[in-house]
Formats: sequence, C-alpha cells, structure tokens
Amino acid sequence: MYFSNPKRLKGLFKYFGTGSALEHKTSSVYYNTDRYYDSTFSYYNWIAAHEYFHTITPLNLHSEKIAKFNFQEADMSRHVWLYEGITDYFAMLLRAQLSGNRSAAGNMAWATSTALKHSKQSMTKSAKNIIRKQNIISWIRKIGHIGNFYEKGKLIALGMDIELMERSNGKRRLLDVILEIKKNYDGTFFQDSALFTVMEKYMYPGFKDYCRKYIEGTDIPPYESYFKKLGWTFYPKNSKLSTYGNFN
Repeated sequence: MYFSNPKRLKGLFKYFGTGSALEHKTSSVYYNTDRYYDSTFSYYNWIAAHEYFHTITPLNLHSEKIAKFNFQEADMSRHVWLYEGITDYFAMLLRAQLSGNRSAAGNMAWATSTALKHSKQSMTKSAKNIIRKQNIISWIRKIGHIGNFYEKGKLIALGMDIELMERSNGKRRLLDVILEIKKNYDGTFFQDSALFTVMEKYMYPGFKDYCRKYIEGTDIPPYESYFKKLGWTFYPKNSKLSTYGNFN
C-alpha cells in the first residue's frame, strides 16, 4: 500500500484527488492519498474484494486483446463489462456474505441509480473506443462514463445470475459459469469476437438475445422485474423516499 501526501499533488489531481488499485497474479497494489489511511483499513474492504476477484478475470480469463495487448497502438477488448462489471458483482456478493444482504441491496440501488443517470450506450462499442482520444471533450465524456462498465455491468451480471438460478432451480450461479470457462481456458484465451458464443455453451437458451439487447445494445436490463423476484421495491434517486437510490 502506498500513501502520498495530498499537498504534493499537482494539476487536476490536486483538485480531484487520486487513487488506484491493481491486482497482479501474486500481489495487490493500492495507491491513495494518506487521508484514506486508518489503522483498520476499513476503507479498502470493498476495493480489496473487487481486486481479489480480478484474479479470475481478466488475469486468468480474457480475450486475445488482453493477452496480446498492443501498448503502442491500443486495441481494447470489447468486454470491459465482463472484466469490471462482473468482477464488481462478485465483490458485492462477497461483501453481502460478510456484512449482511442489506449491503447488497444498497449497492444495487446505487448501481441502478447511477446506470440510469448515464446516457444509453453499447457496452461493447464504448469499450472499444474508451482508450481512443479524439479530442479533449470526447475524452472527458468518456472518463465520465467509465463508471457505467461497473454499474450497468453489475445490472447485467445480476440479470444473468437470476436467469441461471431460475433455470437450474438454484443449482447454478454466474460464478459457477465463469469458473468453468476459466478452467477450460486455463493458459490460453478466447477470441474477443466469440465471447458470447463461448458463454452460450455454459449459460441458457436465449442467452445471446440478452447479450444483443443489453450488452451490444443500449437497453438497460429489466431491473424492476429482477428486483421483484428478490422481494425488493426500488425507489429511484431523488424520489421522495431516496436521495441516492434505495430499496424497501
């Protein structure tokens, strides 16, 4: 863990702060200003869970775009929704087991409110273009929407998980599927353009339709239907019952 003095920050970092975390195959690296330090490291509970699940994807499950990443002329994978959205979904489930299901409801409320705030966009198309800098305005807009890979990505993961549970009577979960694919691609990679075909073998009938509509397409997954199955009633951000998005 690295902690820096915020007074040493310059430029935009001075005003907006900075922080990051990276997961390597044998270590985790965290960087932040020292105002986030406390002896219990409780601030990092969520971050550590997220980074831990990166040992599954993209570290050990990824496409050729990641395995052979071109650092000279970046050619990004279309599947940031998988690398970040599904990873954050698994982190949420772990945190829920440790601190109670209410934390999952609160996080999904926040994710839903944030996803609805963003302009509708294709997860695959926006991922391909995320690194390409056309002009400063488009670059700032892209930075503002990076969170959508996590938030809409989490809704996408929730939908897949519920669909799997319903079809298997609770015997299969999304984590089971991802671990099975990871095992079968151990030491190699899938083709970026073939991920949905690969996943369909492990998922359920109609899976590709889900992908076309909510991952390649711009629609938001039918979150109200999924929440109802969980017994949750969602109150949007800035409604009379919620400031940030909430469940009852």
